[in-house]
Amino acid sequence: MRRVVRTQPSQDPVRFGPAVFPPVASVAMANRKPDLLTAPAVDRQGFLNVAWVVGTQPWHDPVRFGPGVFPTP
Repeated sequence: MRRVVRTQPSQDPVRFGPAVFPPVASVAMANRKPDLLTAPAVDRQGFLNVAWVVGTQPWHDPVRFGPGVFPTP
């Protein structure tokens, strides 16, 4: 995952959490607050997971939500 801060160039990819996502998984990004970035994605078993980062701290490992009902590639 690449991180971009405002108008600065994107940084090198950063790995977050365990390797639970398929290589082709799409990851959505959303700023919940100016210093909070969330990244939801579906893991290999069809569960929704959300990882997040606050400011310049390290990424928090993904947290799994709900039943595994999402199709996976």
